[in-house]
Amino acid sequence: MNKEKQVHIASFGCKRRFVDAERIKNYFSANGIDMSVSPKEADYLIIVTCGLTKDVEARCISCIESFKKLKGKLLIYGCLPAMNPEALAKVYDGKTVITMEIAKFDELFPEFAVKFKDIPDANRALEIKPAARKPYPYPLRALKRLLKPVYLLLVKKPETEERQEDIGCNNNFFTLRISEGCLGSCSYCNIRKAIGRLKSKPVSLLLRELRKGLAENQYKINIISSDTGSYGMDIGSTLPELLWAILNEDKRITIEFIQDLHPHWICRYKKDFIDMAKTGRIKSMLTAFQSGNSRILKLMRRDTDLKEFKETINSMREYCPGIKIRTQAIVGFPTETEEEFMDTLNFIKECGFNQVDIFPYYELEGMESKNITPKVEPSRISVRVKKMRNAIDAPSRASPLPPTDP
Repeated sequence: MNKEKQVHIASFGCKRRFVDAERIKNYFSANGIDMSVSPKEADYLIIVTCGLTKDVEARCISCIESFKKLKGKLLIYGCLPAMNPEALAKVYDGKTVITMEIAKFDELFPEFAVKFKDIPDANRALEIKPAARKPYPYPLRALKRLLKPVYLLLVKKPETEERQEDIGCNNNFFTLRISEGCLGSCSYCNIRKAIGRLKSKPVSLLLRELRKGLAENQYKINIISSDTGSYGMDIGSTLPELLWAILNEDKRITIEFIQDLHPHWICRYKKDFIDMAKTGRIKSMLTAFQSGNSRILKLMRRDTDLKEFKETINSMREYCPGIKIRTQAIVGFPTETEEEFMDTLNFIKECGFNQVDIFPYYELEGMESKNITPKVEPSRISVRVKKMRNAIDAPSRASPLPPTDP
């Protein structure tokens, strides 16, 4: 009955939200509604939002304001409705679905015969065609701000004149989302308002998803999650148990990227990670240490033994020199001194990370770290960011990226 209708999906944020967008697309497709490249022609308009920073929030708001002028039925999904409902309410008073309640799509589309709960999780991220972005260009001032908050640095000198490929999820590979939610309580984070507590998929379910990829000759795997290391804590399993099960499924499988692996879990599962490195089948990972100073880490509530973390990744490299490790660091966390900033910079140099995302500290509503004083002056944060960029990017080139895909 819906064959002539179309849906347009605009997605912002991390790879997890783009995987959500693919599942949403599949939901509409299962109900006979095709994708529209142009939002102007769509009967349904879905915006998958992010609230990670003020800049990406501004991009979402700009898109909402543009879509409100169009004929399609507008629905806002994602993290922004939970992370900053006040900002959203200023421009939109319609229906919303927050990330951890994605199944509520069925309540908003009761006429659909195929229910959202019956749509399997996607194993790829939605690809947004460039033409789809033309009808809602971002204001120039927003784009200028967008280039400032985070810098992706290629620490090791490229072997050729071509820029090294960024370390992250490659959409040509098969993606396994192993869990939703987070067990962490980082003081600077309010994303958990949107994603909720940890919900791990059973190993048996993930292996069934994996076999779908193997049937299509896809042996290169992305592992994504909001809190990858805590996988299984809610269902009596562990991340190593899952990773070994994946690798043992077929000797041709390689795990190309592991997303958001807290250093705490690398230390906790040290032996397993070293043993997996010995296989040469773990290719890259993102593990965000955030600060090289123990006092600041305590204020951040990020339990990390920095010495053991460094020893573990060095051991992994010893057995697998080609493994690529991406990290993240926050500059200018409240009360951070110049000496503590230098601890972070020196730790980066000592570990020799392949890529580093630098986040100047920023505050959003709901962050517990807003109560930590004194604050570091924005001008001083900018100086430190520049100093870090210059120090660790000397042998290569920097590329500013929006802070939307850790």
